[in-house]
Amino acid sequence: GYFAFLNNHKIAIHLYGSFTLQFAVWILIIGCFGLGFIISESRILFSNPQSWFNRLRKIWKRRGEKHRLGRQKHFQKALLETNYSQIEKIFKLLEKDSRTPLHLKILYLEQLRFFKNHEEVLDSYDKIMSHHPNQLELELSYFRTLTRLKEWERLEKHSDLMKKKLPDHPELLEGLSQLMKQKKQWKKCVELEKRLLEQFPKKHTE
Repeated sequence: GYFAFLNNHKIAIHLYGSFTLQFAVWILIIGCFGLGFIISESRILFSNPQSWFNRLRKIWKRRGEKHRLGRQKHFQKALLETNYSQIEKIFKLLEKDSRTPLHLKILYLEQLRFFKNHEEVLDSYDKIMSHHPNQLELELSYFRTLTRLKEWERLEKHSDLMKKKLPDHPELLEGLSQLMKQKKQWKKCVELEKRLLEQFPKKHTE
């Protein structure tokens, strides 16, 4: 077949009288393989249709999974490159997929502060948190973002919930310490800093 392709060999089929069909040999070889594949698949389809459809579904599922993982990989690359147009474009697709991992949505939310104003960022958080209620990882990210944006009123409200769920988390203690500084409640601020030093000495003595 390889040499027939290189030399462009042809075969002639005489059908009727002077009517003749000519084919390149390599086309005939590919056609035979294709016909054999169709016959083989047809035998499986008619002899065991359930097995044939199951195999087709598995192939389609693997193809979809490959595309989904590839999209997530491209999204993470766009985040690293801070390519906002690509981030938004891919996230719209990821948002429609119920299997998109929550940590990717959190990465998206935490990047928004570089591209949008405070209200837009917080609105995006509200939207995603309404779809994923009681997700501790997401709630901690929201607390972290409120601290970074210096949204002290919202932070104080949210801190009541976080103190119940993660009372000794270092990010919570740091955020509360900053909040107490803003409120000039120095005694509470010192107490929080003391807890940080006692519970996480290595982090806060470096």
